[in-house]
Amino acid sequence: MIMVDYVFYKKEYCGMAIPDKKSFKQPLIKANSYLHQYMYREPDEPDMEVVKLCLCEVAELIYQDDAMR
Repeated sequence: MIMVDYVFYKKEYCGMAIPDKKSFKQPLIKANSYLHQYMYREPDEPDMEVVKLCLCEVAELIYQDDAMR
């Protein structure tokens, strides 16, 4: 699992959809699960920031989808 903390989400990704650290955990776990299905190898260090940004985006989409249900 690729670790992304809530501080990265707020400061680097500039996320606003997920209101707090507690609400961030489950969507991030699901996002990691989806990413793992599509990646054939672990990302290299130079690619890690892009992967983390992608995880933030997917986590937001998952959070918003869950909130709308």
